[in-house]
Amino acid sequence: MVSAAKRMGLAFAFAALYLFVASIYLTSPPAAACVLASAAVLGVGAFVLSRAPGRQLNRAFCYFCLTLGAYLAGVYLAHMAVLWGYDAVETSMWLLRNGPLLVPLTTMYFTYRFIEKRSGYVKALVALAAASTLPFVFLNLGGGYVTEFVQKGRVIVPANALGLYRAWAVLTMFWSALSAALIAVSAVTTRSAARRRQYLAYLAGLSVLVATAALAFVSAFDHPWYPPFVGAAMLVFPVLVGFAVLRYGLFDIKLVIRRTMPYALALAAIGIAHALVFVLLYRLGTGGAEMPR
Repeated sequence: MVSAAKRMGLAFAFAALYLFVASIYLTSPPAAACVLASAAVLGVGAFVLSRAPGRQLNRAFCYFCLTLGAYLAGVYLAHMAVLWGYDAVETSMWLLRNGPLLVPLTTMYFTYRFIEKRSGYVKALVALAAASTLPFVFLNLGGGYVTEFVQKGRVIVPANALGLYRAWAVLTMFWSALSAALIAVSAVTTRSAARRRQYLAYLAGLSVLVATAALAFVSAFDHPWYPPFVGAAMLVFPVLVGFAVLRYGLFDIKLVIRRTMPYALALAAIGIAHALVFVLLYRLGTGGAEMPR
């Protein structure tokens, strides 16, 4: 009975998300992709945490997903601000901005919990990551961080405090690259073939995140272009993490994934088919008026 109720709730959640994303797609496809990516990242994080709430590795991954999901939600609002006006999203963007400001810290903390050899040096790096990023959070809360934006294409980007924004961008890239290097070293040195595959699968997802974020940051360095595919590209991360869970037993929840995978794939297939029909009708000029219901 409880299992059936959970499945019904999951089905309604998927339906609501689909309708929300479809409505956004009509006005801003990049914003729709950001919503979908944020939901996927937060969903994966919540699922991993629910499997073992007391396990530090699972909690560290959930923290990372929360900050990454907040970043993607902020990018979504940055796109919608072009349509709604910045005043309509100012408070939400200010609050969500604390999430991405903490990405370097959550990245390094997860790395510390993820790799096998948790030495004092890696723990010290986590402390350094906190020391280098928390001041930006305090500045943001106090109104001393980015408060003005300018439109570039179909999105708004920071227009003041660019020195601070650039410093945070460099720090984020530095800590992300260091995290990737530590995981790569662990993949090479581990004696467990299964563990090596877990490292490599996660490293592939992290590499996509780092590359996409680097392209997004160029707008802060007097570059007139902001990539419209941020949300779509970052969808790769939860997909790869899900693959690592399913194929290589990441987070020790392989069996649970296998039991629910047919149901999840069926829901995804229905949603994708419905979305394709919707997009096709819209592009043919129906404007979605004949969208199947």
